[in-house]
Amino acid sequence: MAVCFNATVSELQSRTAENAASQHEIALIELADECKGTSDELLVLLNDLKSTKPGSKRSIIRAAWRDLRKKDDKKMLQQKLCRCRQ
Repeated sequence: MAVCFNATVSELQSRTAENAASQHEIALIELADECKGTSDELLVLLNDLKSTKPGSKRSIIRAAWRDLRKKDDKKMLQQKLCRCRQ
């Protein structure tokens, strides 16, 4: 899904503001840029929160600890996603 989203955003970004047909298309391009940035941040965060060795109890505990430490980052990304939906 992330690959499809990135491809769509890249296609929109290839259209510059000068080539945009309307103000609505310009607004859509700007929204796509904002959403792509948030999506990239979310993917990085999720990758950081993964357990490095899924079968290892120690690795799972470390992942849970990272999850607790990243609470503020998760909240910030959640707020950004809410803004993108509006």
